[in-house]
Amino acid sequence: VYIDSCVVTVYTDDSVFVQPLTLTWSNGNLTNPANVATSNNVYATYVETSSGTSRYARWSTDAASKLPAQAVVVGFVMNVEYKVSTVASSPLLAAGPGSFGALGTATPITPTTADAIYKFGGPADALGAKTRSDVTMASIRYTQSTSTSTTHSVDWVAATVYWKYPSTGPNKLF
Repeated sequence: VYIDSCVVTVYTDDSVFVQPLTLTWSNGNLTNPANVATSNNVYATYVETSSGTSRYARWSTDAASKLPAQAVVVGFVMNVEYKVSTVASSPLLAAGPGSFGALGTATPITPTTADAIYKFGGPADALGAKTRSDVTMASIRYTQSTSTSTTHSVDWVAATVYWKYPSTGPNKLF
């Protein structure tokens, strides 16, 4: 047996790695979903006229190509730049990893009529995600509790995952 060279990368601590994710439109109720790629006051929109119905927008991510298979997700941040045409409809907005219903999500917030960036999750709040497969999708959910006609406008969406290598079990490094 002859070995010419060998490179070994050793992580000796519990380092947390930060990985911004690229989002690709998957499905949902928004018109012009490509408009969410940049923060530029050009919106993807949906006009809601009923109460109590949750609407969704979903994006696939490039987590499978950016994170190792054994990655342990410790945090997930989703930023959503968003506004509504009226607050009379009692609108709510939530965002998180995966398709809604499969994982825990952030507590819904009440958006305003002013364009604002809402942050869901955090470096130590994975919103229910644990593995690489949990962050291959990112979603927003918007709803309202009255039938007042309301335009829900999304200007920009971004997701970042915080991960580390497992420290125990069969997939640990050392």
